[in-house]
Amino acid sequence: SGLRGSGSDPLAIFKLGKSKFETHSVDSNINPDWFALGKVKVDLEQKEELPALICTVEDKDSMGFNDFLGRVEIAWGECLKNPGQWKINNEFVLQPDEGKKTDNPVTGKIYAQIKFLPEGALDDNQLPDL
Repeated sequence: SGLRGSGSDPLAIFKLGKSKFETHSVDSNINPDWFALGKVKVDLEQKEELPALICTVEDKDSMGFNDFLGRVEIAWGECLKNPGQWKINNEFVLQPDEGKKTDNPVTGKIYAQIKFLPEGALDDNQLPDL
């Protein structure tokens, strides 16, 4: 929320190692609600070395490259300790990225809910309270 201007078409890109999940863009919206479900596979033998989940928010540009709006790194290792339980249910303030050029200051935040489910586990898809 609180993304710059009124003309942003924001989308969120989540990366965990080599896995990537991208939401749809929301046209002309500075407070988008994506309500997107993403899944990534995790090698539990390497769980001590798992990188942070990176979420980058961009302004979709149909005529070139997307514009960077901000990013967050989410340490999610706590999720592995309690499979099937919502362990991340927080707001994260978007941060600048030293490697990304932006014409405007980074502002806004993103709300994320994350849990770990072992492969094949049934999930009731019930979301935690906001």
